[in-house]
Amino acid sequence: IGDAEAAYVQMMFFLVLLSSLLVSFTTCLNSVFMAYNCLYIMYSVRIFHCLIQVVLIVAFFIFSGPSLTLIGVSFLIAAILLILLLFFYIKRIDPDLKISNSLYDKKLVREMTNLGIWAMMSRLGNIMFIQTSVIIVNIFLGPDVQAEFSIAANVVMMISTTCAAITAVGVPL
Repeated sequence: IGDAEAAYVQMMFFLVLLSSLLVSFTTCLNSVFMAYNCLYIMYSVRIFHCLIQVVLIVAFFIFSGPSLTLIGVSFLIAAILLILLLFFYIKRIDPDLKISNSLYDKKLVREMTNLGIWAMMSRLGNIMFIQTSVIIVNIFLGPDVQAEFSIAANVVMMISTTCAAITAVGVPL
């Protein structure tokens, strides 16, 4: 990309990262749907989330032309809609459920965080293991070689993601 497009790429990356953080926050809401045997609602809302992303990107491209920033905006809008819909359905499933900072047991949260840090470090290590090679190739061999190498790196990442998904299916809840 040229220097003029760098700001747009950075803005898109920031917005997609922000939307990913919002979507990852919603995973803590999965237990409510699981407890009430309403996983179909959660999956339906997540399908709707993906469809909204695509529809917003296409709509933005039709009405405003291609824009990297608008891709990030569409991801962010879809993530916000996902959170709102999940909270709406949680309130319909369990109207007595209250989400408040004062209801958290800080000691229990600390214990769960310690376990979560290990899982997060493992995933981050896997990502860095594959993506660091792309950065090193770019620095030492240039962007042309890096573009060719990234195809192989993406294949490795897809295989890793597939194996992780298959493993996650076999892990008992």
